[in-house]
Amino acid sequence: MSKNCLILAPPLCGARVLAKHLVNVGYSAGPRCLPSRLDPSESSFEDEHTVYLNAKLFAEHKSVNSWNHAANDNAFSFFLDFKPQQVTWPNALAAPVLLAMQQKQPWVRKDPQFIFTCRYWKMNVWETSPNRPSGVFIARYPVDWIAAIMSRCDEGIWPHIPKDVDYLAGLWVDYMEHMMRILDTPSCAASAMVLTLDHLCLPEWQQKLSLHLGLSTQLMPDIQANHIRHSSRRDLQRADRNLAEIWNRWQWLVLRSGNGIEKPA
Repeated sequence: MSKNCLILAPPLCGARVLAKHLVNVGYSAGPRCLPSRLDPSESSFEDEHTVYLNAKLFAEHKSVNSWNHAANDNAFSFFLDFKPQQVTWPNALAAPVLLAMQQKQPWVRKDPQFIFTCRYWKMNVWETSPNRPSGVFIARYPVDWIAAIMSRCDEGIWPHIPKDVDYLAGLWVDYMEHMMRILDTPSCAASAMVLTLDHLCLPEWQQKLSLHLGLSTQLMPDIQANHIRHSSRRDLQRADRNLAEIWNRWQWLVLRSGNGIEKPA
């Protein structure tokens, strides 16, 4: 039986292409999806009500600081740590979102804000539910990610994003640390698939992901390295030591996830 799928990934990490593939094989992305930020003629495969609910949760703890020059852009805002009990789960906003998830299964949901609101969902929705989704975590090599964002800025797609390497590096670290914090939870780590964008482009890992979600081992033709990967150089020397260390930790999580390796003591 196909598993519901929650994709946790920063922007420009392949989440939209993966969601599109899952929709093509029968998943529901929600009753009404927003247009893509990159190409409004295409779907983002992000459910409008889900994004709005995440935005309301996210806005209560959003902060303007050294990493956040664009406080009104939820997808690229820095997020402060907080305790789950500090925010009341908005039942009225959540009701249509949860109803849509219940009515059409299997479902896939993606929204970069999930990285920061996941604890609310876990505590209020999936803590005791036997129908909790399988998480798919995707990250991208920092040099490629920063270069991809800068190229979108040059194209005028995200003019409000500062073309500042330090700012974008700090943002990448923030996304990564929050995802790894989620994966530190034993219940989450046991049911999650962890990937890099490069792994997502490989047929053998596409097959692993399909098996993880209970699908037949079909490939994902739209996910190809030559279509997605940015043409930046791929040596760790271009990333500072902190970024390299985080990236190495993430690759270990990928290896453990894809091959059933236990976390070392």
